Amino acid sequence: MKKIAVMGGSFDPCHIGHINLALDAKRQYNLDEVILVPARLQPFKVDKKSLPGHMRLEMLQAASSDFGGLRASNIELLRRGMSYTYDTMREIKNSLDKDTELYFLLGTDAFLNIEKWEKAEDLLKENHFLIGSRPGYREDELDEAINRISSKYSNLIMKVDNKKYHISSTEIRKNLEDGLPISHLVSPPVDRYIREHKIYTSQFAGRKNYFRYKDVSENVEISLEDISKTLTKYIENHISDRRKRHIEGVLKLSLDLGKHYKVDLMMLKVAALGHDIAKELPMYELNDLIELYEIDEKYINKPNLSHSKVGAALIKDCFNINDEIVNMISYHTTGRESMSLEEKIIFIADMVEENRCFDGVEDIRKWIFKDLDMACYLALKHTLSYLSRKNAYIDDDSNKALKWFEKAVKGGLNGN
Repeated sequence: MKKIAVMGGSFDPCHIGHINLALDAKRQYNLDEVILVPARLQPFKVDKKSLPGHMRLEMLQAASSDFGGLRASNIELLRRGMSYTYDTMREIKNSLDKDTELYFLLGTDAFLNIEKWEKAEDLLKENHFLIGSRPGYREDELDEAINRISSKYSNLIMKVDNKKYHISSTEIRKNLEDGLPISHLVSPPVDRYIREHKIYTSQFAGRKNYFRYKDVSENVEISLEDISKTLTKYIENHISDRRKRHIEGVLKLSLDLGKHYKVDLMMLKVAALGHDIAKELPMYELNDLIELYEIDEKYINKPNLSHSKVGAALIKDCFNINDEIVNMISYHTTGRESMSLEEKIIFIADMVEENRCFDGVEDIRKWIFKDLDMACYLALKHTLSYLSRKNAYIDDDSNKALKWFEKAVKGGLNGN
């Protein structure tokens, strides 16, 4: 029989007290695994602004990676709305073998208030609990609560004989704001992550430093050549080989089309390199960035569409690029009405670059150097027909773009 514990919280940031409680519980009760679950939105902290969930998750992953049997989970980050422990435990339980013994691991402070939690009665009836000691709480107070709740709900509640740490996430954030060290409060990987991204300091931009590029003010102009070099380096180090081949294909075709239609090649190069920069980000990270950049909520949980909006926002934020390039990236998936020539080039290059293979691709390719509007029209028509057959979501920008291109190519259609 497997024994697994789930430990939830904000982890903003995670510290050595969190990790050592998990390790102490694992050793004492011979647990096979402790799952660490950062909350997307905690019911008792709705008025407090937390670090984006994907960053808290990445710190947990870094902190737990050296210890066998500790695993960070994105289960609550994938769920919209409040992060209720009852829902999380039910979801995890349903994913495990029926004979798995499941516990919820939490500190004394949280346990003493557990009967105020959402669906507390069901949560306490259906689960076992492990309670870690926290400084500042009397043992007799905890024992009385354990006896009372255990008797009332007929569940198993056990104390963890853990080392007590006088540490809080609030203290860590305060130290960073004041320029004080935190190396004695967090593990080395978490310390490095915080320093690298300038988290909890006045220099923090609200998102991690994806491109490892220096922070710039709105008045600083960065050359397109410099941006293209930075994006190339990011792609080399962070993008899969399959996606790299696609980006290379889009870059090659975009530049060929740019020469043919006599447009700015450096703008096309930056847009081609950046168009799928967010394509492989996990959905919960895309959702975080949608909220951060105040992108339309209709793109939540739609990675095939949201990656273009998020990628455009990230690149604009990091490099202060002009809106022409932003639009080239932002609409490369959906298209839109009144697209510029450059936007059309990136849109069609993404659709028919040499690695693309689908029924009808050659019919579209034959138009790209003759009539770009016709090529875009056929590409949109193909995409919307495919999405309709799949009963998939169709962005309104795509519907408007199709009508706009249909008018633009009306003469050519009649001629055929």
